[in-house]
Amino acid sequence: MRDSRQVAHVWCRTVAETAGSGDVLRPADVEWALDEAELRRRETLRRPSDRSLFTAAWGLVRHSLSEVEPRVAPHEWRFLRSGLGRPEVHAPHWCRSLRFNLSHTDGAVACVVTRELRCGVDV
Repeated sequence: MRDSRQVAHVWCRTVAETAGSGDVLRPADVEWALDEAELRRRETLRRPSDRSLFTAAWGLVRHSLSEVEPRVAPHEWRFLRSGLGRPEVHAPHWCRSLRFNLSHTDGAVACVVTRELRCGVDV
């Protein structure tokens, strides 16, 4: 049996406002999962495309974490920033060993989730 601490789960999605096929992520489909702080932060972004990308990225993070830990719904995750400014899982407390990283660029988002191991992803 594989040690779950040695597994990295990776999700990559194309971001679009309209439904597409396969790996297309629509910000409107994941917006419901964002918390109030994320929604406020999103509203500080000037361009609508940046707001859409922010929504898609954090929606993907929340859904990815829930794929790895299905007992937690996407809207239930809470995050804090580390001393270096990196977002980390704060709640539920029993999920604090999960590590994640997200990356986004025009039209694409990616997320990686691990248990205990530092991780990174780039698009």
